[in-house]
Amino acid sequence: MPDFFNTDFITFKIFHLVIFAFLFFAMLIYFKIAKKYHIIDDSGKQRFFSVKVRLIIQFVVVGLIFFYLDVYYIFPWWVLLISSIVCVGIINAYNIMDGIKGMTGLNSLAILGSLQYVNQRMIQFVHPDFIIYAILACIVFLLVGGVGNTGIAIWIVVLLLKLIIETEDIIWILFLAIYGVDVICTIGHRVYLKQHIFKPHRLHFYQVWVEKAKCPQLWVSVVYATIQLIICIVVIYFWKRIPEIMLSLTLLGLLVALYVLKFQYDLEDVSKIS
Repeated sequence: MPDFFNTDFITFKIFHLVIFAFLFFAMLIYFKIAKKYHIIDDSGKQRFFSVKVRLIIQFVVVGLIFFYLDVYYIFPWWVLLISSIVCVGIINAYNIMDGIKGMTGLNSLAILGSLQYVNQRMIQFVHPDFIIYAILACIVFLLVGGVGNTGIAIWIVVLLLKLIIETEDIIWILFLAIYGVDVICTIGHRVYLKQHIFKPHRLHFYQVWVEKAKCPQLWVSVVYATIQLIICIVVIYFWKRIPEIMLSLTLLGLLVALYVLKFQYDLEDVSKIS
């Protein structure tokens, strides 16, 4: 147990509180500037770049992440190519899923808390502060009323890549399972409907849940985060205890089964928005 009266411990915690306060006031200043100069619109979405430019920038960012992790000398080019596409997909999934109050912040807290547990109790793959700062950022952004989804997504991508490289195990990608299933299944649904997948829509499960079932936004976000936390706990507990393919198929299969529940609602009106 930590010595709560130890000078170093007190200094350590005060430092984190200072970082928390700095992030909180920085976000307040950002929103004031954004509102004054119309950097964000009424829905809170940034509108600086087109989709193509944003994708180019994201691939550049992922390339810099790979350079930071020094993976160019570890993996063949085709692994790096697939990994780049997956990482950019994760970053965009975070943007796509940030559609209701608390969704990104609460899910990120579930993921980051699980990563911190792995880091401190199972295998240390990064300095604990690197995760603590991300947790503080999520709390700050939740209190302010929004969350920097792209920044948090990149942060989580870096942490997951470091953990995957350290353990030589890709099972940790399931820490993003609920986002992954919702995004991929919704894309499949839209392809089936012959819709343009890059145009606006309201066919994600959480959107249907809010608009058709009239569930409170925050309640839906809590349910999503709780399910993701349960998945993280299951992955941590069963890691190296059962075959990973069995664990992955079981968890993903259950999530897909839950996703199918959205079709109990009449989706005709929401499917017309494309």
